Amino acid sequence: MLTSIRPRLTFLLGPLLGGLVYLQGWPDEMGARMAGIAVWMAVWWMTEVVHLGFTSLIPMLLLPILGISTSDKVAAAYMDPILFLFMGGFGLSFAIERWHLHRRLSSFLLSKIPTTPSWILGGIMLITYMLSNWMSNTATCLMMLAVVMGIIKTLGEPPKFSAALLLGLAYSASIGGMATPVGTPPNLIFFKVMSESYPQANQPDFFEWSMIGFPLSFTLLLICFFLLKFFFFSEKETFLVNRSHFKEDLQAMGKMSVEEKWVGGVFLFTAIAWFTRNPIQMGSMEWFGWSKLFPKGVKVDDSAPALLGIFLLMIIPSRENRKLLSWEEMKKIPLDVLLIFGGGFALAMGFETSGLSKSMASSLAFLSDWPLPIMVIGVVAMVTLISEFASNVASIQLVAPILVALQMQLGLSATSLLLPATLAASIGFALPVATAANTIAFGTGKIPIKKMIWIGLCLDLAGIILISLFQFWL
Repeated sequence: MLTSIRPRLTFLLGPLLGGLVYLQGWPDEMGARMAGIAVWMAVWWMTEVVHLGFTSLIPMLLLPILGISTSDKVAAAYMDPILFLFMGGFGLSFAIERWHLHRRLSSFLLSKIPTTPSWILGGIMLITYMLSNWMSNTATCLMMLAVVMGIIKTLGEPPKFSAALLLGLAYSASIGGMATPVGTPPNLIFFKVMSESYPQANQPDFFEWSMIGFPLSFTLLLICFFLLKFFFFSEKETFLVNRSHFKEDLQAMGKMSVEEKWVGGVFLFTAIAWFTRNPIQMGSMEWFGWSKLFPKGVKVDDSAPALLGIFLLMIIPSRENRKLLSWEEMKKIPLDVLLIFGGGFALAMGFETSGLSKSMASSLAFLSDWPLPIMVIGVVAMVTLISEFASNVASIQLVAPILVALQMQLGLSATSLLLPATLAASIGFALPVATAANTIAFGTGKIPIKKMIWIGLCLDLAGIILISLFQFWL
């Protein structure tokens, strides 16, 4: 009986709390309406009592009805240019998966490294990390899960080693997404918020983000590896992994096919185009940026290389009388993720239009007396806590408008709080529901929940400290 009543109560909790917030009348009529909507969405996002995509449609329904914005402006938020960058990243990952490039890469690397459990764990984490730099964290975890389960079955499913490999898979998929702008959705949201809130500022490009993201995420990856080793591996590792399994897999695949070479070439071309869109400053030297080839006033963003890569994959034929990437495969792009993006953008627009973001920032003006390092640590810890219960996209969508207004209120730089908050949205390791990768790994039934919570909390703490230190260094 309780199990049937609880979801109904949770369902009603969203609109009830939203209504109570509205009745408080803070800060004014329009702001109170927007605050109620935000609380309603936050409750449903965090509890997932209804699908995240459904919750993301609330702004499309309520913002026009409550007079906060017009339908056309709200609808425009659901088709933002940054969504095409996300779609391009998914398309590249579908092509890589279709022609088994990920399988060839993983089998090649694992056939070369030493065969102790520590080396295998490190190899799996490194491969997953590298793939997740460019592909969806969820897609990367799903693709590598087959490799990891194959290793576990080959070894007779040792409990500790199995749990370590699966947690390493999930955590490295999330950590890898921090390295590049396309690695995970919150990073793309950062660029969107920056371009809208600070149109006159110099916008960070792909290279500049990566100069921060790669060293930070790789350091966190190393911490994660040693944590897993400490919790699961004893001093004496008594078994060796049979390397011939991976060599046989490579032999079975044969030589690299024409299709694999084409897909690898398109992927490499797209990655180089992302890195070189804007001129790269190295001291007194400036490297070429291809966006300068366009007439003055023409603005080209990172969605252009992504879409060009997709077009190439969809026109280059394979030997199977089909293209390297078909439209049927593109249909696998998750609509719910696109709706979450759009709903978050609409929510942020509502915060700005209603004046709620400025009012909330004004109420936090007391933070101006706090040292900036304490503010950064507090923001990173808050977003990390939220991301344990809500999706990383929902986490940053909820706090970004408030942080931007707070930065402006206190006269801080454009990235003082927004950048560490964005990175913290990828830090959620303690609970199975924190990320899709966590859910996938925990769903195998081979990870003790207590181990996941303890290791995850340690990694959360390490992430909070590391992101804060990197922000102070910057």
